[in-house]
Amino acid sequence: MLRKCCQCNSVRTKANLELVVGVILLLTATHALAQFKSGTIIVVGWSEHKVVIASDSRGREENGSYRDDSCKIVALNDKFLFASSGRPRDVTGGIVGWDAAEQAKTALTTILKQAEGGTDSDSYFAKKVADVWRNLMIKNINDHIRRQEVARLKPKQIYVDGLFIAGGPVQSRVAYAVIARNNDNAAFFLPELRVPSELSDKTTFNATGGESAIFLEFLNDTSDRAKKERLITDRLSKKWTPQEADARMAIRLVDLVIKYGPPSDVGPPVDAAQLSVGHTIHWIQRKENCKRNQ
Repeated sequence: MLRKCCQCNSVRTKANLELVVGVILLLTATHALAQFKSGTIIVVGWSEHKVVIASDSRGREENGSYRDDSCKIVALNDKFLFASSGRPRDVTGGIVGWDAAEQAKTALTTILKQAEGGTDSDSYFAKKVADVWRNLMIKNINDHIRRQEVARLKPKQIYVDGLFIAGGPVQSRVAYAVIARNNDNAAFFLPELRVPSELSDKTTFNATGGESAIFLEFLNDTSDRAKKERLITDRLSKKWTPQEADARMAIRLVDLVIKYGPPSDVGPPVDAAQLSVGHTIHWIQRKENCKRNQ
């Protein structure tokens, strides 16, 4: 996965890299949402009643160093969460080329103005925000991406993604958008799917980021170490309150990825939030440097 670069010394030159996007509404946890080469884990769980999300905090710089203060989960307002992995931000010479969170804020503002009221009457609100975000990101990336970075990308390689969670009075909605490199200048779109009208009472977990394979290992207990950790998880879960049990499970899954994943790519602390039907965002845990409502 190409990393967050807060300050890069090389001069950015415009490269006419055509990037395309697909928007997926979540359906299944059979496999992880997106695969990157390395780094980042964002776990999301959804049910008929709520959506929970948790992430690690490690951000890697262009020079190979890393820091553990990345705010990967952003509250765009009190009922809309956004998270991104891959290459969500670029700053060169003090100039911001693109910023996934800022573009998400702009996209939400745009759709709110069009909707004149928000998420309550539109079950596909999250998807509409994701569509606007896609267009903003593609333009900024194409305008500012450095040629040497383009040279490292393979056709159809995922470059950056966005997870959009909109709370409503009846049901929350989750949309997932991916931006990837074109394949020999031919349009490349991921299939668009819809969330079933009836969601299960049981929470379904999925993940995005470069360490999603480790997440699946521990979600599905497919190894000896995963089975041992499951016994520990079962013991820990006895102390979880029913109201926060799903969020605690998401945190636990992120913790396991941090424990067994590459130390240079994922790291603590873990941020986590919950958005229940009819309620505003509830932060389960959050770093002090990250605003509770961006």
